[in-house]
Amino acid sequence: MQLELNNISLTYAISTPYETKALSDVSFSAKKGEFIAVMGQTGSGKSTLLKIIAGLEKPSSGTVFFNGEDINAYSYNKAKLRSYVGMVFQNPEYQLFESSVYKDVAFGLKHAEYTKDEKHRRVKNALETVGFEFDKIKDLSPLALSGGEKRRVAIAGVLAAEPELILFDEPVAGLDPVGRNDFVNTVKKLNKAGITIIMVSHNADAIAECAERILIFDNTKLIKDAPAAKVFADSKTLKNIGLEVNGAKYLADLLKKRGMCIDDKLYRYEEIVKAVAEKIKNAGVGK
Repeated sequence: MQLELNNISLTYAISTPYETKALSDVSFSAKKGEFIAVMGQTGSGKSTLLKIIAGLEKPSSGTVFFNGEDINAYSYNKAKLRSYVGMVFQNPEYQLFESSVYKDVAFGLKHAEYTKDEKHRRVKNALETVGFEFDKIKDLSPLALSGGEKRRVAIAGVLAAEPELILFDEPVAGLDPVGRNDFVNTVKKLNKAGITIIMVSHNADAIAECAERILIFDNTKLIKDAPAAKVFADSKTLKNIGLEVNGAKYLADLLKKRGMCIDDKLYRYEEIVKAVAEKIKNAGVGK
């Protein structure tokens, strides 16, 4: 899988009093197996970016290549893109409407040219991949599930198409800590299985736990594309553009202010706990 965006811009209502810039000259690429997070203030162009990648919006200028093909070319078959790229919208549980979990996950395969057995295999595999026991969940009403469970069912509906790339738009918004942790574990599992993920989120903690690379948008422009460790190490820049620092990094900065030397590259809780434990151990040995 290879995704490449070249000089993407999008302006709504061009040459009218309502002209609005949504994205400005954005370029980046993504390859198979990457986990990329997208950060930025509301209105910076994050969700628009996902819609353009999914082929739901057409840029005013620039090109989007997926596996070497221009997805906005006249001759390009968008149905092919749908089989490669899945998108989970914000609050996806609101889109669950079938009478059973099984029917909801299978809905996207309704018009696909698969045998009944193949559709069943895909639905079963998708539900098990997001952590459900198939026989226990398949006949339940989606409305009877918790918020986190509904979100996992929505993800399973995308997974049933067996995409190469999944786009997530604010996937942890509204979830309680348990639901958020379930989601984080699910997407890490998907990524480990080789699925490329691009995730838009305001939740710095979720991003820190999942992503290895971060794109930062400000005022419709891509202003930073760097490894997550480098982005979170520069907490001052994040704060200057109105973005939150994740809790683990905030803790590390607080410990440094209190005199404990913590490596700036550490930004995940398990890493910081390990570093602190090691320093305490070493301090004890020296006494």
